[in-house]
Parts: sequence; structure tokens; C-alpha cells
Amino acid sequence: MIVSCHQPNFIPWLTFFEKMRRSDVMVLLDKVQYAKNSMINKNSIINGIFLTIPVHFSSGMLINEVTVNNPEKWKKKHIFSLKNYPKKNANYEIINSFIEEVYNKIKSDKLADYNIASIRFIKKHLNIKTKIVLQSELKIPAELKGTDRLVAIVKKVKGNEYLSGKGAVEKTKDGPAYLETEKFRDIKLSVLDYTPKHDLSALHHIIMGYDF
Repeated sequence: MIVSCHQPNFIPWLTFFEKMRRSDVMVLLDKVQYAKNSMINKNSIINGIFLTIPVHFSSGMLINEVTVNNPEKWKKKHIFSLKNYPKKNANYEIINSFIEEVYNKIKSDKLADYNIASIRFIKKHLNIKTKIVLQSELKIPAELKGTDRLVAIVKKVKGNEYLSGKGAVEKTKDGPAYLETEKFRDIKLSVLDYTPKHDLSALHHIIMGYDF
């Protein structure tokens, strides 16, 4: 069984969902440290439209501990941007459904709840059957970090193959490799090699009806 892991970003891009599609299980890492100024609380869905969720957080806080700030204000701003989507052939039925599922139904003060709702919505519309599991549901020992934590997660969900992103195993413009590949002794390690046809957010992809 192929397992992948990723932080629950807000409205992820296509590479995230390609990793999901090639996995039997994707574990959303909601109990790892929140990174300021990352894609965990913001994303661009198309040029000129950048959606950001203001948050309350302190140093060392985990993603599932981060709370949102002034939801009435940012929800109104997001919904306005979505309802004024700048493409004549955009599917506004999908836009309205996204607004309902992510902004209207979710009343939580936790950032992770909005992120996971956006992920589940896009997963459904891309017809991806992969099972989603939250790291917080697995009771992985808190002292495990980095590669040790990933190995423990894969074993916990009874996987025998871990699908990694390229940036984990080789140096990129974003930084050096961080995965200790030698620790994957009992688990096959595979690397996702994928370049999307369109360099766009997955939400924009389904709004415009593009092939995945």
C-alpha cells in the first residue's frame, strides 16, 4: 500500500493532488510545526487573486493549534474574489459549491479545518479515491521528528511504500534535501516525478474544467 504525507495547505496546487492520486492513503500532517509565510494559510488561485487567511499563532505552534483571525472579514473578501472570477468560461456552479462547503459550512476557529475542507472539496471534484487520514488521529509519539516520524506514520497505517516529493530527497531552489533515505529499510521509497500541464492551483483547474 502506497502512503504519502503532506501538510494540509490551503487550496493546494496540482502537484499535491497528483501525489494524493498516486497514493492509497495520504496522511495530512496537522501535528507538525506551523510555518509562517507559507502556503498553509494562503494561496494564489489565479494571477491577481491571492487568498489569505489571517491567523493567530506563536512560535512552535502546531498546524492544528493555529486559529483564524476575524473570520467575518476574510471570508467576505474571499467570497467576493471568487464570485468575481475573471474568466468568462469559469464554472460558477463549482465556485458557489466551494463557497458553501469551505466558507459557509465551516464555523470553526481552527485554520486546519478550512484547509482540510478545501482539500476534500478539490479531491472530490478531481474524482480522487485516495483515503485521507489526519496525523492527529494516529497517536504517533510526539518525540519522533523528521524521517523517523514519517516512517512511523507509514507503518501505523500499514503501508509498505512511501511516496515522497522530489524536494525531500534532492536539493532544490527551496533548500536542501531533508529526508534521511537510509531509514527506509523496511519500506520502499518512491519519488513523485510530475510536472503539471498547467502551472495553476487545483481549484482554478476544476473551475475551468481542465483535464487533470
